[in-house]
Amino acid sequence: MDEMCNIKILDRRGPLQVRKEKYDYEGVAVYCLLDDETVISAGDDYRIRIWNWYTGVEEKVLFGKNHHAIQCMALSHSKKLLVTGHASWGGVHVWDIATGKLFWFVEDLLYIESVAFNQDDTLVLVHKYGDEVKKYHTETGELMGAIGHDFDGALPSCFSPDGATIYFLDRKSIKSVCTNTGMVNWCVSMERQDGRFDKAISPDGSMLCFLDADLNVRILRAKDGAIGPILATSDYAENEYDDLRVRILPDSRHVVVYVEETDALQIWNIAAGRLVCETTMEDDVYIVQDIAVFSDNKRFVAGDRLGTQFLGTLENLSKSDVEVVWELQEQSEFLKFSGRFGLYKSGYCWYSEAFVERISEAQFPEIIDYANLLMESSSRDDALTVVLLKEILEALQKRDDAQDITIDVLLNLLMQSTLSAGAALHDPNGELTTYAEQSAKKLNNIGVERFSDAQRQKLLDMYEQVMHFADQLQQINIEIILPDKSLLKG
Repeated sequence: MDEMCNIKILDRRGPLQVRKEKYDYEGVAVYCLLDDETVISAGDDYRIRIWNWYTGVEEKVLFGKNHHAIQCMALSHSKKLLVTGHASWGGVHVWDIATGKLFWFVEDLLYIESVAFNQDDTLVLVHKYGDEVKKYHTETGELMGAIGHDFDGALPSCFSPDGATIYFLDRKSIKSVCTNTGMVNWCVSMERQDGRFDKAISPDGSMLCFLDADLNVRILRAKDGAIGPILATSDYAENEYDDLRVRILPDSRHVVVYVEETDALQIWNIAAGRLVCETTMEDDVYIVQDIAVFSDNKRFVAGDRLGTQFLGTLENLSKSDVEVVWELQEQSEFLKFSGRFGLYKSGYCWYSEAFVERISEAQFPEIIDYANLLMESSSRDDALTVVLLKEILEALQKRDDAQDITIDVLLNLLMQSTLSAGAALHDPNGELTTYAEQSAKKLNNIGVERFSDAQRQKLLDMYEQVMHFADQLQQINIEIILPDKSLLKG
């Protein structure tokens, strides 16, 4: 640990981020820094507060129609406009900072994940949880278009400072997507902890950071997804449920981390991958929600869930010239073109037809991995899984080179449709039974000579599993549909 570096929490505070008339609505959620001394804070009190870091004096409070809890916001490049995105309801609001005037708002948007302005401030970009990236005209609020239909339902997201790129995170990967074309720039496989959504982008847009499955901070280069050092923050988390906040300092050399269990505030050197200084915050702090560091790399503000705004300084932070070592990762076409692949444990795996059309024959095993994950995620009564397998199969059948892999997908589809039809009466119209009949017929038509030993074993396992449920299926008048047993003979 570098003993020259020191984090100092000042005695004074910023204005409370609470509704004076009702204290159960309080707490800082997000910060923007307007200039070298002006802080913009917003949160669960529904208010946007503009105040001076040096004096703590509140200069302006913005509150608009249908304002609710604010969870993200962004400044225009001109520093004249502010866009806020709200949580469970409240939509999107665009403000003139100087006058405090509300330009426009969109009310019917819920759970806004991230917002930004494009490079020339003519468009407001909005990513809502489970939806596309929508583009609104900055002056009028008119919807101008949307991108990213292959990435619906991605979880945490953040825009680059210039609004040209959005980064989507799910449990298995992180994607960089162009906000102009909707094309994927890069995609890398990366595990993330359930429920731990914190992420950040450096002020210059050169790097990203987020928490991985082990609660360590992962650093990525924004232009190509190359992986930097791993910061071992998990060593300081008490358990997997510990809440951590991570932000990249303006120098793009250091990361500030807040650890909930110990109320520790830490500074890490990115290139060295090590902790350089740490302090414990005041006793009255209650779970820091956001941290903002000024461009001088010396002053910061941290807000907690009670609405307290802690002010602090970073002293003697070294100006290391050591460069970060980056390692380029292999790009997965599968992850790149399957929008919700990472959520397979919830049974909501979407695939992109573009993926099946563009993937090379050498990458066919990735489809098998996908089909198997769909099966593993299913609770054996998941009709959605059947529909997804059917769509994959239909796309494969358009290709002349996909005969062998079609067998594997057919086997998955047959078992899933048979069991789904019977397990919880998900088949009132007989649709799943029809899928099973069609799958069995297609397998019979393919012929035994095309089956590999592994595929025969898979079919044998299917027989045993389905027959295990035979009595239950017959009791509810579900027909047991299986291909000819001759297919088991090699």
